[in-house]
Amino acid sequence: MPGTRQLQLTSPRSICALLVVLLATGWALLPNRYADCFSPTALAASTFVVTNTNDSGSGSLRQAILDANANAGADVINFNIGSGAQLITLASQLPAISDPLTIDGTTQPGFAGTPIIEVTAANQFAGDGLVITAGSSVVRGLVVNKFRGHAITIQGNGGNVVEGNYIGTDVSGTVAAANLQNGIFITGSTNNRIGGTTPGARNLISGNFGNGIHMALGASGNVVLGNYIGVNATGTNSLRNNNGVSLFNNASNNMIGGTSPTARNIISGNLGSGIDVEASDGNVVQGNFIGTNAAGDAAINNISTDVRVVGCSNTRIGGTTTTPGTTPGNVVLGIFVGGGSATLIQGNLIGTNAAGTAKLPTFGLGLVIWGDVIIGGSAPGTGNVISGFNTAISTGNFGGGSILGNFIGTDITGTRAIGNGTGVIIGGNIRDTKIGGTTASERNIISGNEIGIDMEFNNAIIKGNFIGTDISGTNALPNTVGGITVMSRSVGNVIGGTEPGAGNIIAFNSGSGISVSPDSFPNLSSTRNSIRGNSIHSNGVLGIDLGFDGVTVNDSGDTDSGPNNLQNHPTVLSVTTGSTTVIQGTLNSTVSGSFVIDFYGSGTCDPSGHGEGASFLGTAATSTDANGNASFSATLPVTLPAGQVVTATATDSLGNTSEFSACHEDQAPGTVQFTSPFYNVAEQNGSASVSVTRTLGTATSAAVDYATSNGTATIGEDYMSSAGTLSFAPGETTKSFSVPIINDALDEDQETINLTLSSPTGGIVLGRNTSVINILDDDPRPSISINDITVGEGDSGSTVALFTLSLSAPSGRNVSVKFDTGNSSAQDGVDYQPVNNLMVTFNPGEKTKTVPVQVLGDVLVEPNESFFVVLSSAINATISDNVGVGTIIDDDTLVLSKETNSERAIALDSVLLTPDPFPIINTLNFSSDNRTRIMLFATGLKLMPGEDISMVTAQAETQAGVFPLTVEFVGKVPSFDWLTQLVIKLPDALANAGDVRVSITLRGISSNRVVITIRPT
Repeated sequence: MPGTRQLQLTSPRSICALLVVLLATGWALLPNRYADCFSPTALAASTFVVTNTNDSGSGSLRQAILDANANAGADVINFNIGSGAQLITLASQLPAISDPLTIDGTTQPGFAGTPIIEVTAANQFAGDGLVITAGSSVVRGLVVNKFRGHAITIQGNGGNVVEGNYIGTDVSGTVAAANLQNGIFITGSTNNRIGGTTPGARNLISGNFGNGIHMALGASGNVVLGNYIGVNATGTNSLRNNNGVSLFNNASNNMIGGTSPTARNIISGNLGSGIDVEASDGNVVQGNFIGTNAAGDAAINNISTDVRVVGCSNTRIGGTTTTPGTTPGNVVLGIFVGGGSATLIQGNLIGTNAAGTAKLPTFGLGLVIWGDVIIGGSAPGTGNVISGFNTAISTGNFGGGSILGNFIGTDITGTRAIGNGTGVIIGGNIRDTKIGGTTASERNIISGNEIGIDMEFNNAIIKGNFIGTDISGTNALPNTVGGITVMSRSVGNVIGGTEPGAGNIIAFNSGSGISVSPDSFPNLSSTRNSIRGNSIHSNGVLGIDLGFDGVTVNDSGDTDSGPNNLQNHPTVLSVTTGSTTVIQGTLNSTVSGSFVIDFYGSGTCDPSGHGEGASFLGTAATSTDANGNASFSATLPVTLPAGQVVTATATDSLGNTSEFSACHEDQAPGTVQFTSPFYNVAEQNGSASVSVTRTLGTATSAAVDYATSNGTATIGEDYMSSAGTLSFAPGETTKSFSVPIINDALDEDQETINLTLSSPTGGIVLGRNTSVINILDDDPRPSISINDITVGEGDSGSTVALFTLSLSAPSGRNVSVKFDTGNSSAQDGVDYQPVNNLMVTFNPGEKTKTVPVQVLGDVLVEPNESFFVVLSSAINATISDNVGVGTIIDDDTLVLSKETNSERAIALDSVLLTPDPFPIINTLNFSSDNRTRIMLFATGLKLMPGEDISMVTAQAETQAGVFPLTVEFVGKVPSFDWLTQLVIKLPDALANAGDVRVSITLRGISSNRVVITIRPT
């Protein structure tokens, strides 16, 4: 019969089986041919067939496992239960698989590529679904769900395979059917494979309350590949686990993904991390899409982060690849590393789609790094693309780590911006961290951001990078605020160097190339920051700015303090060029000090008249005397082109580098131009001051006209027109004019005013004759909140739960926020239709938006249920209330409403709207009989067409007996269609009754009993 084996005495082995039963003694007398009858491998491996869905007995899955365990050898369980999808409901845990076994659900007739044998727990009994201790076993083609323990547990012996299953979902793979603990739990077991490289081997591991996959306590050498974890079967929407994959407490040397595209896992949409690795060494994460859909072109965010690594050593995320994001690189939307050592993050696309051409919505932080981490590498093909974040890389306690060979703020080609707010933040306790290096493969492209590098702590080494250019180093891809910002307290950093390859190209940034912040704290200046050997040019403000305040004037004896001790800059007195170039000049600084003077050449002088330095020409040493004076004369092996401008910097023996000196060029024409390509002004300031400079020729009088015009700002609404003539006296180098700014209370985008210079006189020529005023909005961003909603379920079809999203104030810009539903006691697809990754956009001026969620009606009697809505990823706004609750009222049961955690009715006097205790006699309610009427509220009270209130009866129960009550009104509560209001008259028989239990009846069906109190007369 199916599911059993028939004993046939036709071979030595079958005869042997009989002898085992008959012979209790005589081992030595048995022929050698039967000596193995008493060994553990005596019985032949077999195939057992499950022929029914019973919990136990012949033909059941349970019996097949028992039979296989009793039969030594690698057995197989196949299925032949009619045809099509079958549900096996278990009342208790199955026996552990203690002997190698393959359970193959794909053998079920009707199998067409996705599992149709569903194994589930009746009433979610305490226990796991399948437990494997044997090793060398296979679980294939099952749907395993609704177990209170783990769906599949692997412990002890290894070499097991779990493939082609749906774990934590229904048969469709679109609705969660949660296992309360983990989908797959591996403890102390090695060399297991979860998934595979073909679509048929893919597991769908989603919807579990615990982690999708959890490994611990010596689980090592395991491979997780080709699975969908945290998403639905099509990889298009979230179906959340807690963490997607968790490696915890000595789960070491495991592989998540692989080096082939077919090994790619989709690990997205989970409530915690996509991959969480803690106290487990040597793990590898390669070739996955983490936080995206299966196509890699849309975000399905893991809510906490995509990859979290804490307290681990030798973790590798990605690997060397010809194109970032292709295997072994990952496509990932966020990585956190906390502590540990020797973590490698290489070859990944971080923050973009799988093509590397556009950002995906994220939670704002790309890499948060605490520990010894290498981001990228010195070998070709190890760099990452890290773009589209508020902060691409944030470091702290980052000792011995490096950031090498990455594209930070660009697309995959390094030619187009996908900007970050800040490219790299250097945080606390940095120790000799390298950003870039002296070879081309170590070079980072840090461009297209607002700030390229924000240095907030000490001892970073920044060399060989392109900051503000594209990959060619010659085309502009500006950081819009500045190239490098050295913040207060940041000490001992090295930016560039004079050795080959050490200089950075810092060019085209809209603000300064390098800014060193003024003191924010007493005695905590940013000092000893060496800035040498770089190519700094074409930046919007200064090449080097000490103090964020424009050109710093030298002081006698250099006794002032501040950023880099406000080191005085040199003065270039003469430049003579031929086969060599001789540069002579002076320096006034601290007495008896040693200094190096670095020389730079540029095609044009900065509008400020100081710097910048496009080409590093060479260096010379000098020392000051007892009065703080020094002179220098340097002969450099270079020939300067005609019209080349020379500038210089001074660096003291502690590494404090000055700003650029004034430009020097013989016989240059006088030039008048805007000091900056843009001027920032806060809207509240009331006016913007615009400076115009005259350089390289100031001997005569000169004049130039100026005017304003609309950019994105509008005259009369955002600013007042300004026009006129600026006149320069002989020797005068700077003039300015003001533009009135109109303040308003609307949060809006930055707006621009165009500036123009024209009609120069006095022999001068125009340099930068156009500029822009940026009006910076100072109004706070509005906040977004969401309401809670209660809606009746209905009997069929769907009812709309209409959530309202509100802005605290209208905005002048588009405001967006991501809207996702999530299960609480209600289940998506059963009780409501989920809404995922919906971007809700407020147009300028709008304050509210509504989003409908369809609630699915049924006629089941069930408790009230709820789901939640989470708002995230707000753009141009903050979120003040990010969770809305949708409560689905079951209107299939006749229920009188009562107070929470109480039997007391929600009841009001029908006229006075006061709660109990109620009097029987009431002279204030305008009734002719002066009797009190009360309002009660009910769900499930539905009158059919043609029925009236006579169908509804009510009664009160007291210690004296049961008394009928008169129902005078039944009607829906306005705006709450699921809630019915009843007006009931209190009879004289209830006088002095105290607590009374009231119930109602409709068509013979009675409600619950609720308590009201009668006031004593």
